[in-house]
Amino acid sequence: MKLVESKTENRTTTIKVELDAEELAKASEETYKRLNKDIIVPGFRKGKAPKQLLINHVGQDAFNTEVYEDYVPIACEKIITDEKIEMYARPYIHVIGEDPVTFEAVIPLTPIVDLCDYKAVRIDYKEAEVKDEDVNSIIDRFRKQNATWTESEGPVENSDIVTVDLDSHSGDEPFIQQKGMPFQVTVGSEYPVKGFSEEVIGMKKDDVKEFELDFFEPSLDVKPTEDGKGVEDVKEEEDKKPSRRIAFKVTVNEIRKEQMAELTDDFAKSIIPTCKDVAGLKKIVYDELKHREEDNIRSGYTETVLEKIVEGSKIEYPDYLVERELDVMVDEYYERVKNSVNSQEEFDSIIKGTNIEDLRKSYKPSAETRVKNNLVVSKVMDLENIDTTEEEIDEQLKLFVSDAPDPEKRMNALNTPENRRNIKNWNTSNKTLKFLVECGSSDWTEEQKATLVHSHNHDHDHEHEEEAAEESAE
Repeated sequence: MKLVESKTENRTTTIKVELDAEELAKASEETYKRLNKDIIVPGFRKGKAPKQLLINHVGQDAFNTEVYEDYVPIACEKIITDEKIEMYARPYIHVIGEDPVTFEAVIPLTPIVDLCDYKAVRIDYKEAEVKDEDVNSIIDRFRKQNATWTESEGPVENSDIVTVDLDSHSGDEPFIQQKGMPFQVTVGSEYPVKGFSEEVIGMKKDDVKEFELDFFEPSLDVKPTEDGKGVEDVKEEEDKKPSRRIAFKVTVNEIRKEQMAELTDDFAKSIIPTCKDVAGLKKIVYDELKHREEDNIRSGYTETVLEKIVEGSKIEYPDYLVERELDVMVDEYYERVKNSVNSQEEFDSIIKGTNIEDLRKSYKPSAETRVKNNLVVSKVMDLENIDTTEEEIDEQLKLFVSDAPDPEKRMNALNTPENRRNIKNWNTSNKTLKFLVECGSSDWTEEQKATLVHSHNHDHDHEHEEEAAEESAE
């Protein structure tokens, strides 16, 4: 074989290699022997057909393809070894010519990670703050959940539940015809059409009102949210023309207004039996909100320290890593869509309307960040000899199965070599992140450092980490 071209850029080497007739002839013989064991040529027992008759049976092009698939990866591996190419992942190989037979291989190279003085990186301490209005908002949610509804003469206000007789048409075509239709008045709602709630507000019991509204056909188009963690409907353009004009006639039959539960000591006890009074309920809500804020801040410290290390380091990597991460993110998108719909038909409709190339483009900045962060963590892990012991893996597995109906059966399902590797990688990465945050907070006071530890005893403190590890194991 002959290396006819080699170029390297962005930690990726692309080579073009010509194969000589002699090595192809040997490869052809090996392929013939392999195929002859499995393919039955009419008139011959399995394994006894002459080579040319077997080729005639499967077709010359198909036979050549088999030869290339058998031999080209072997030839590629040899040239990579001979040229001392530092391959990081399996190359992408394809035949680009047949006279002479020539293949091209795109080879991801080992990333270069020249870290800054990561132990000197510092992060600023942030105090967890909970405002009175945050506590009151949660308390009001409890009161709302326990609200009663009382009849009223009106007028209708936002959030009221009303029962109406509805007569509506689009020209001569009926739109919605329903007597005794209940609905909750919600400003900004598009049910039954946008602007309907606003027209009903102010009406009183037994009032009759006629009005017209524009109706826009709903869109099934979705796009990823800005944070890349979900999907949202594509909003209609402001200048898009309505599909039709709807004439409504509404008669208000009943108006019910929400009466939120009175905030009393008895109410507080009904929400959390261990509460003695309203003050106790507020204290529990305050503590829980503070714990959540501390969790968010801790997560933010990790992101900040990684961002600073990445910014101060020299990191070069092959595009392959970003493309692989994009594949993962697109799969995650599919899973989120699947979990947000009620049927396979709805899922298929949304995916069919999704431009995957645009999706990948929108995810690319996040994918690049993931790749850089992972490379930093991996490098620090190696430099600091951070690892996870087999005993630690066992403890994590025990945690996973502790609440299972049949712990032994669950353990047998999870305790596989692959799952143990996944848990090891997850746990070691977390140890490394913890190490970096501890370095970044080394100038803090002891009291401030104490906030890095989950000090309360709620079981859900590590819930999201455990779920991530268990999902990886499964």
